[in-house]
Amino acid sequence: MTEGDGFCDFAQNDGSGWLPGPDNRLPVAKELGETSLMLLVHPTLTAQNIEDTISVVKAVVARATR
Repeated sequence: MTEGDGFCDFAQNDGSGWLPGPDNRLPVAKELGETSLMLLVHPTLTAQNIEDTISVVKAVVARATR
């Protein structure tokens, strides 16, 4: 994932004045940000939407693990 993908693996703590960024992440947040997938979940998704997502995820994982 790159910046602008709509994915954020760091939390902001506005109250303390310390705003961790991509270079100052907690270890677990860093690992999850680098190894997790985010999938769309919404009650209006149809069975076809879900099947399309499954197909795309399978193709991406197959290509990534060649």
